[in-house]
Amino acid sequence: MRNVKGFLYVILLFILLMNCGVKREIKFEQGKDTLYEAIRLIMTGPEKKIFKKLPSEESKEEFMKEFWKKRDPDLSTEENEFKKEFEDRLAYANLRFKSEGIPGWKTDRGRIYMYLGPPDQAYEQPYLNYSNLKGYLVWVYYKYRLGVEFVDRTGTNKYDLKIDSIHSFRLMDAIDRAKFGLIYSVEAEMEKKPGQIEVDFDNEKREIVVRIPSSSLFYKEENGYLVVDLRFDFYIYSKNGIKKDRFTKMMSFKESEEEVLKMDKIIFTIPYQFKPGSYYVDVKVSDSGGIGQFRKIAKIKIKKS
Repeated sequence: MRNVKGFLYVILLFILLMNCGVKREIKFEQGKDTLYEAIRLIMTGPEKKIFKKLPSEESKEEFMKEFWKKRDPDLSTEENEFKKEFEDRLAYANLRFKSEGIPGWKTDRGRIYMYLGPPDQAYEQPYLNYSNLKGYLVWVYYKYRLGVEFVDRTGTNKYDLKIDSIHSFRLMDAIDRAKFGLIYSVEAEMEKKPGQIEVDFDNEKREIVVRIPSSSLFYKEENGYLVVDLRFDFYIYSKNGIKKDRFTKMMSFKESEEEVLKMDKIIFTIPYQFKPGSYYVDVKVSDSGGIGQFRKIAKIKIKKS
């Protein structure tokens, strides 16, 4: 068990801290360097791969516009609430958590703040006489049912993330959601745990296939049937990162409650013509009520027909 805990600690610490020493590979216009460097913190692995391969400043700027649009929680408003929240968190983290010349967002507290935002409760014990620790801090996030611990071992107000196997997977799950811009209300969080969707391509039928866990959807009842209306936003990129297409598909599902309870996943198919090759298919699924959102970036290979 001790070895398992040690392994979990190393893996999660690597995931959380891998962005700390990232070299800036792309130059942006003056004044935006810090913002764009920090954005890498919430990029998924596939998004980083796509971005690195983009050949021009224009294609990178277009990618970033779509990057924020995919994370916009409410497309009916002019303001992108997620983008504004990210920028506000960046400004606060740099102001509040700067340590020993390191920008605030690159510290452990800064990164957690960037991912999860301000805690619902914070408990701090500055001086611990019964241990070698100089300070102990816990941030509590009710909607994630998560407590994040930090320790100061030097007395210099430099707090390091303390990880244990009990909270590690829940913290990783919360960070994964934050990267995709998936923000849920407390009510929705208490009712359901959003599941992972699956995306692939049926080479025989030439269809994009999206599978969504039936228990993760929020249904409305109509004349004895359970109904859900979904919006699918597709972003198609070639293997070298060039955007090939972008389209939206509105789809509905309607079935009796008895049949829905028998289903593990609900399958949606979208006919699409790819040329042979490898692609990234980035899918954002949202329901009409704005309660549930899903994101998935799938790498697919198209065979010759």
